[in-house]
Amino acid sequence: MKLKGLFILGANQAEAIYGPETMREIADLIDLLGPPLTPAAAAQNPAQLRELEVLLSGWGGPVLDRAFLDAAPRLKAFLYGAGSVRNLITDAV
Repeated sequence: MKLKGLFILGANQAEAIYGPETMREIADLIDLLGPPLTPAAAAQNPAQLRELEVLLSGWGGPVLDRAFLDAAPRLKAFLYGAGSVRNLITDAV
């Protein structure tokens, strides 16, 4: 059974960071819950967050604070494609 994943990052960043070929390879490895979302759009889709096991992110990604982690209780992996996670990782992780 494949893990369930989702790209959550800044608007139009998924393809710029990961590239089309890598995104296809990722889609072969995990069940994507939907198209890439911004953090604001993801917050409006709580059902997707409840199922989320693999978060693929990059520039403009969500802050992994207590509220996000509570909304995504099945989260197992956080993969960040660009830059630093310094401002995204909190003590809640």
